[in-house]
Amino acid sequence: MQISGKRAQFRQWLRTCTLKRYICEYFPIKLVKTTDLDPNKSYLFCNFPHGIMCTGIWFAFGTDIMGFNKLFPDSIDSNAESIDQLLSAKPEAPYTGRASVVIPGGIAEVMESKPGTYRVITKRRKGFVRLALKNGPMDLPKIEEPTKEQIDEYHGKFIEHMVDFFEKEKHKYVENADSVYLEFV
Repeated sequence: MQISGKRAQFRQWLRTCTLKRYICEYFPIKLVKTTDLDPNKSYLFCNFPHGIMCTGIWFAFGTDIMGFNKLFPDSIDSNAESIDQLLSAKPEAPYTGRASVVIPGGIAEVMESKPGTYRVITKRRKGFVRLALKNGPMDLPKIEEPTKEQIDEYHGKFIEHMVDFFEKEKHKYVENADSVYLEFV
């Protein structure tokens, strides 16, 4: 998405203002790279569980404070239409890959947010899987009209991967990690 002039300046100011840096230091919020990503592919990042205000995801991906703009400089806001556009269109040179961020749990996950719990609202939230299959980011097959069975299959794989990743990484970031687990609602 190309913008220019005062609108571009205002957008840049919003993404980089000093107040956001102080907020990231206060909470603290970090963007941690856990693997190298192929810059020639597109990615759909999902955030679970996101907490009451989605602060971490907003400051990691919605601003330039944490360095997301250096990893994926050609990103745009997310909704189903913009994700379709983002993942299906070739990026403008010199960029070769794209990324979009979604928060599938939405307001329902906010209502389930309690300190010390990791509740994920995803049992019935499968729209992000349909979008991913339709556009074929990462190493997913591109399926123009995915069936319910295909969506369920890849949703199940996604859940398994999310649990494995959580179990592998939780000891680095969570106190009493041995007693913490993901709850699926």
